[in-house]
Amino acid sequence: MAKSFLTVSHVTVTLMLILTMVTYYKDSGFVPVILDYKWGLIGTGYTYEGQCEKKQKIMFLKTHKCASSSLQNIFFRFGEKHNLTHVLTNGGNYLGGKFSRSVLKNTPWEKAGMSYSLLCLHVRFNKPEMEAVMGPGTAYVTMLRDPVDVFESQYGYYGLGGFYGMSIDDFAAAPKTGKLLTRAGGQGRNQMLFDLGLDHENMDNEAMVKMKIEEIEDRFDLVMIAKHFNESLILLKNELCWDVQDVTNFKLNGRKEEVKSKLSENTRNLLKEFLKADYMLYDHFYQIFQSKMKTFGESALGAEVSDLEQANTEISHACSVKTADNAVLKGDQKWWGPNLVGYNIENSTNEDCFLMTMSELVFINRIRKNQAKKANIILENKKSIEEVRHKYKQVFQFLNI
Repeated sequence: MAKSFLTVSHVTVTLMLILTMVTYYKDSGFVPVILDYKWGLIGTGYTYEGQCEKKQKIMFLKTHKCASSSLQNIFFRFGEKHNLTHVLTNGGNYLGGKFSRSVLKNTPWEKAGMSYSLLCLHVRFNKPEMEAVMGPGTAYVTMLRDPVDVFESQYGYYGLGGFYGMSIDDFAAAPKTGKLLTRAGGQGRNQMLFDLGLDHENMDNEAMVKMKIEEIEDRFDLVMIAKHFNESLILLKNELCWDVQDVTNFKLNGRKEEVKSKLSENTRNLLKEFLKADYMLYDHFYQIFQSKMKTFGESALGAEVSDLEQANTEISHACSVKTADNAVLKGDQKWWGPNLVGYNIENSTNEDCFLMTMSELVFINRIRKNQAKKANIILENKKSIEEVRHKYKQVFQFLNI
């Protein structure tokens, strides 16, 4: 009789522990596979019907001045829609210099042991550290732009003219010695390679540049091209098995046309030589991108681009979006930076409209606040589990189980 009582007690306590653990895992987003009610091929990206599932683990390397803010907003909205966990620090919109998991050390989500789905803040590429944080099954994507256009945009947006003490035309013609060889903080020569992890002192080492290009080709699933932005989004959509609605967008953080420098052919040629390493990168992946477009098919790609443009137009009308001078905007739609084009949302109570034009800093803080709430729930559940374990440890000892 005693033996039967102990067995029942043992089973009861075990079931209570399991239920507590399942509650924790469910709130954490880590529901065990055996409890998943969909009965799909979890983690493979495919259902039993053979249809691909939307990929939700994505590392977007946010290169500077490469239409990256528009792309980032797409990932932010997708993350919010699917309740995904971002790689974030406790403040700001950068993840430090070259990425290291140590920047997450004191965050609630790292303390809670949350599994990350999205990394899409500015940071320099660091393959082993990113792979360790993001785990297997992550799609790696980025965007490149003509290097001279990147540099011209940097020069105006980040005030490099003030740092170097001359116009961009004078900079292009000047001998590159002294201060002209230095970077203005994180900005300067061959910005895309720098963002992708190549250190400044290796920019003139052709072998090191080629090794970096090989690393990017090996690791990244898709390298998009800014001059073919809509085509890039279609390739991205298909790479991630997303819908056209997932990649709808407005051009964000763009400068006014009148403030952009109109470079002479001579200035462009001089800058091309100065940015030789970035052109090695850009030309290599532009060729790959063209090959991807050809494989996709001109007719099919054109049709999907038309669908995207139509979807963007419909959203613009539904949201009553009007372009505006960013300097006069206030609140969530005001971006940081000089001479920017912003948006007013008129006659709309649809939150999606505001999310599509929300400034980066405001959106990040929104994500950070929501993610902290989720992390705190997990931490509280962990505490409860430890209390249950402690409580029933004493019961086990009392019953001599």
